[in-house]
Order: sequence, then structure tokens, then C-alpha cells
Amino acid sequence: MPYLTKEELEAIFANQPLANGGPFWTRVAEDVDWTIMGSGPGTGRYTNLAELRANTIEKLIKALQGPLELKMVNVYFGGENYEWTTMELEARSIRKSGKEYFNCYALVMKWNDEGKVISVRDYLDTALIEEVWKEAEAMGLF
Repeated sequence: MPYLTKEELEAIFANQPLANGGPFWTRVAEDVDWTIMGSGPGTGRYTNLAELRANTIEKLIKALQGPLELKMVNVYFGGENYEWTTMELEARSIRKSGKEYFNCYALVMKWNDEGKVISVRDYLDTALIEEVWKEAEAMGLF
């Protein structure tokens, strides 16, 4: 079966910083359909991984002092063959301004039969992201 088990998902996120080449990203299709819900910087629909990285992940990483540490809080499977997975994640780091970055994410993901994530609905605190973006822009980080 191409879909990940709870144990496999937990291993991917165990003490793994968010980075473009991290273990989770090897399981995301290059042509992923990723929607970040809400309004503000970084929200919207991305139809490929490169666009998502450039407009969200890379900017966030520039605004942080160190790696973004992810912790899986819960994982839920749906459907007879687990084609759909919902994960709750906590993300922590320190911003370059010295303030803490703590955000909670809920990712609703669809997998293809090759074991790649092909669709994501991403829910997070977009007001926090807007604050971080404004801070980073004021510091000349992007």
C-alpha cells in the first residue's frame, strides 16, 4: 500500500526541521495542489512545490534565527485505504527579531497511488504569518 502509516508519519516529523530537502518533502509531488487557507501573505493556491517553497517556506526560514522545529500532535486517517490524512502540527522557532514563533497547523492531505502527497488544504494562524512577514520586511530580510 503506498499510503503512509501513523508510525511512518511520526518518524518523518520526529525532530525534523522544516527544510526544502527534509524527509516529508520527498513525499510531496512536484505538481502538488497546495492551498493555504485564509488571507494575508502566503495564503492562496499553489500548483507546484517550487512556487509554494518560494512564496512561503523560504520566506519563513529567512525570518527565523534557526530551524523551524515541527512536532506532530495528532494524525487522523480517513477512507478505506487512507488516501486522506489529516495532521495537526506545532511549529516553534525564534524569529530574527528575538520573538518566539509558535504556530499550529492542520494539514488535510490526499495521497496518490505512488505514495506522494498530491493535494493539501493547510490551516494555520495567518495573522501570525502576517506579523512575521512585516517584521522581516522591516528588517530588510525580503
